[in-house]
Amino acid sequence: MGNRNTDHHVFAVEDEEVPSETEERSRCHSIIRNDFRRSFEKIVKRTQKIVQICRSRCSDLRRQMKNRENQRIRFVARKKLDDIRESLNVKFQNEPKNYFFQANLTLTNTTSFVQLRNSFLCNKHYVCIFTHDCTAYITKLGVPDRDGILNFDDQFQFKIVDSNFDIQATLYSIRSPKTFAYICSCFKKKPSMKMVGEVHITMKNVRRNKLILQHPDFPTDAENNCWLSTKIEVKPKWPPGMKGKLKIAIIKNKIPGNFNLRWCIMENGYFKCYKYVPSKYSKSLVDELNLRKCTKAKKVYRSNKKMIKLEIVMSVCKKTVFLETDNDLEFNAWLKKIKNVMDFNKLWKKVDADVNRDDLELSIIPEE
Repeated sequence: MGNRNTDHHVFAVEDEEVPSETEERSRCHSIIRNDFRRSFEKIVKRTQKIVQICRSRCSDLRRQMKNRENQRIRFVARKKLDDIRESLNVKFQNEPKNYFFQANLTLTNTTSFVQLRNSFLCNKHYVCIFTHDCTAYITKLGVPDRDGILNFDDQFQFKIVDSNFDIQATLYSIRSPKTFAYICSCFKKKPSMKMVGEVHITMKNVRRNKLILQHPDFPTDAENNCWLSTKIEVKPKWPPGMKGKLKIAIIKNKIPGNFNLRWCIMENGYFKCYKYVPSKYSKSLVDELNLRKCTKAKKVYRSNKKMIKLEIVMSVCKKTVFLETDNDLEFNAWLKKIKNVMDFNKLWKKVDADVNRDDLELSIIPEE
């Protein structure tokens, strides 16, 4: 029995396959290769993390250095400004400035009236000179009628940059028309010219229909005076308009509208939309928007498209208008023109507000 067991054991050992040296060597190489790959990947990941940390720290350091440099520049500039203020001993006021669009004032229908009571002291020929900054205009030579009325039918335009404009209107009487050429060339007062009166056209009285020019040689009492009543119609000239094709959508009372291709014309503060090219024979006006009542004009993105959004306050409802152009050049041109019109509106709203606020101060002396 014992021999059989030993024989069986010997037989089982003989059946097992013993690996060769090459297989054992390849297995060891694969194990070593896998271990090396794992360790190398760990090293790569660690180095990448280190590089990212170094980059972030470098960017933070650069940002800190830039902030410190900006702070240093501001400190130096503030110190220099303080030194200048102390040296000049000037009190600076941080008041917000109002910037306005460059407007054009048109003076038309200038009618002057000289009382005949003291007209013998003046000459028969008159001329009126308007000056503002470096601009000067002179009217044509005028002769008063029997009632002492002078009519100058000229038109003059002045470019107004801000709200503190001042146009000086001065009336001269001259002895003869021969000196008119010299007056036109130099605008200087000569012995042959005599100043009748002058007035300053400012924002406060620009909307007044009548301005009083007082004779400088007479007192202001009612019995012995010589008034020059000058009626000047001041008409603001709107900025130049725009024409072109636009896709327009109007939203009324929160009800959205569809985009339609229209012929659009912007002029004299109005935005008009036509189905076809406007002409004398075809009337294809679709809608008309009053830009005087426009409160906002800004760039928006709607459906991934760049558009101009207008908000117009009407008497009853509120309109929201979207304008879409073909290219960026047209977009910038339309937006600039619309904002110019809005700035122009702000200027004249301020004019009206100042006139209404200073009604007591701007009382006009009545004619006799």
